[in-house]
Amino acid sequence: MIRQRPVIGFETKTGEKRPLFGPDNGVFIRPAVVQQYSAAASFDFVTSPAVPSGMTFSRASTGNYLNSSGVLVSAAINTARFDYNAAGTCRGLLIESATSNICLRSEDFATTWTNVGTPTLAANSTVAPDGNTTASTITDSSTTAIQGKRQTITIANDGLKHTASIFIAKTVGAPTNFPLINLRLSGGTVVDMYLSINTTTGQILASSAANASIIEYPSFWRIALSATNNTSGNTSLLLSIYPAGNSTLSIAVNTAATGSAVFWGAQVEKKDVCTSYVKTTTAAVSRSADVAVFSSPAWLNTDVGTVVASAKHLTLGPEAAVLEIGDGTNNNRVSITSRANVSTAGMLVVDTGNTQADVTVANAFAANTSGKIASTYSDNAFQIATSSVLSTRDTSGTAPAMTNVYVGATGAGASHWNGWVENFSYYSVAMSDAELAYYAR
Repeated sequence: MIRQRPVIGFETKTGEKRPLFGPDNGVFIRPAVVQQYSAAASFDFVTSPAVPSGMTFSRASTGNYLNSSGVLVSAAINTARFDYNAAGTCRGLLIESATSNICLRSEDFATTWTNVGTPTLAANSTVAPDGNTTASTITDSSTTAIQGKRQTITIANDGLKHTASIFIAKTVGAPTNFPLINLRLSGGTVVDMYLSINTTTGQILASSAANASIIEYPSFWRIALSATNNTSGNTSLLLSIYPAGNSTLSIAVNTAATGSAVFWGAQVEKKDVCTSYVKTTTAAVSRSADVAVFSSPAWLNTDVGTVVASAKHLTLGPEAAVLEIGDGTNNNRVSITSRANVSTAGMLVVDTGNTQADVTVANAFAANTSGKIASTYSDNAFQIATSSVLSTRDTSGTAPAMTNVYVGATGAGASHWNGWVENFSYYSVAMSDAELAYYAR
């Protein structure tokens, strides 16, 4: 529901008095108190998938992304990734933190991986998401025991989260077998997580929905599952993949189920969320962080400003920055973020190391859903809004001295978005609550 606020002077173009927000034959009414502003700068990475003038992009390694032809390809060092969905529509600028895939032989289930039971492996049987025939078919033909593949990885006895992901080929028609993955942390108090998938519809069922995700590729699904260690002595991570975990969508193992599934691209990261695929062979492989920055842009007004931005990430995770205006440190910045593990958006303002404001608004960023926020800053006036819903305006504080605009991360190189920045516009004015709500609709 759109929140109404008590301001005056609302009228339509015909002069009729109307509420501040509301439909008029299906058309959004702009109240007279809302001024239309021209953006000082505007960037749409969905409709114009290219690095814009004035923005510097860097990444110290290659990085994979899905191109407009539906093929998983590698972007060269210092090359931005404009990622596409299975339908060939650009998702936006992909910004991710650094990561390592610690699952070895990510495309070769004949080595490093051990058998669970006596599965049949047909290596390199199917064209994989990268266009090479390297995806493998694993078959469970036993009606009395579960069969599949497993890799055991040594991990630290800590309280951190690990995320496993793998590609599974799509099927046509009503499936009779439902692949299952199991992520287990063992050695102390065991942590066990399961995820089952309907390979025709893409429906998933997991031990914890908050720790599971799925993303569609043209001929594959990529599923991911996370588990949090508990400092109890768990030093082994076991990733098990079963082509026929059950004959229905269930996280319970049914040993009588039989059937085949095509697997490719296994990944295990010491992260809260799943990031883009990193191929491994005999050793772990790392991908560097994406860095996108506008350095001292002429359009930036450090005294007052408003940012309107849209972005999406696959799952909720640690605090992540959509955009930050700052000096490259944590001491002077306006940081616009999604807050840790919730859909709340916030704007943190820090001047000379002292927090000046921290305003938040709920329900801005749901998992795998585009979210839009608008935030404004000036001395003694800080506010944020989403879907025309406002936070409580902070009327005390000083706007910091800032020089740069960082996209999808903080200036200090932290809190990466781990998803797609779709667009943002910058206005060199401070907006009222009514104006901000209008621009955030």
